[in-house]
Amino acid sequence: MKKIIILFLTVLILFYSCKKKSSPSSPSTPIGSTWNETTSGAAFGSRVGLSCLAYNSQMWVIGGYCSISSTTCNDVWYSPDGVNWGCTTTAAAFGPRSGHTSLFYNNEMWVIAGSNLYNGTGSGVWEPYNDIWSSTDGADWIIAAGNAAFTPRTGHTSVVFNNQMWVIGGTTGGNDTWYSIDGINWTCATNNAAFSKRAYHTSLVYSLGTTNYMWVIGGTNLNNNNNVDYNGNTNDVWYSADGINWTCATGAAAFSPRYQHTSVVYNGYMWVIAGYNSNSGGNPYNDVWYSPDGINWTEATGGAAFPTRMGHGSLIFNSKMWVIAGGYEAGYYNDVWYGQ
Repeated sequence: MKKIIILFLTVLILFYSCKKKSSPSSPSTPIGSTWNETTSGAAFGSRVGLSCLAYNSQMWVIGGYCSISSTTCNDVWYSPDGVNWGCTTTAAAFGPRSGHTSLFYNNEMWVIAGSNLYNGTGSGVWEPYNDIWSSTDGADWIIAAGNAAFTPRTGHTSVVFNNQMWVIGGTTGGNDTWYSIDGINWTCATNNAAFSKRAYHTSLVYSLGTTNYMWVIGGTNLNNNNNVDYNGNTNDVWYSADGINWTCATGAAAFSPRYQHTSVVYNGYMWVIAGYNSNSGGNPYNDVWYSPDGINWTEATGGAAFPTRMGHGSLIFNSKMWVIAGGYEAGYYNDVWYGQ
């Protein structure tokens, strides 16, 4: 009788254990819907088109178009908490730029491409770059390539995937993908990916099952002359295991078409944050969406506490999602927010 009871209890424990493991976790109500402001006026000043990353237990803000000077900047800032910001340099060697990307790779920070606004006697002209820079401290920057194999561009995306740095799309490139193990030598995986030519999209690395994928989310299309079509905004989602072959998860996600949004991976989900849809001729968004598979998207909030914006930065730091700066024609921000 004793053996029967023990056997029954063992089966019961295994049943509930398996049942618990098979139940998918979902974000609880506050995740993605509740946002807190750490500061409304960070020391780095209001800006759009910045890049940001987490490195050496700090959040970093790099460059962008600054409203104070009405020009592109090449300053570098860091913070351990989103409140207190220090500046490593106001004039990094990589020069003023906006619409660039930054990565943490091989224990260094990297800055990739972007563009600079040259103000002359007439209207300013944006000149894109294809240079690559790295730094271990945010103050001293070393050039890896002054003229990488890919064409000069801005509005591209970059990720670290399979121990390589990747550059995806952007102005002049559109739907090409490139990778490098050293920042010097770049190889084209494809110059004609299945997704349409685009810029100001987002990319991230996220696994489905046991397979790791790169993802491309939204953005705005390029026209036949490879110029940005600001009325050609998209809300499609694509993924690839090799950067060559791309599969469409959805051609029309639940969130509206947009560009200059941000995306992160947090709490086991992909997230899309804010951005702008010029198709509608309206204002930017402050909505937040998440997905477990790139197909099904759920709105965490249609109106986050932070003001509507585009051209902002986002990252994961101290187990929180962060939204940093950005803005719109009505004004730029230097506020810092986090959601959990």
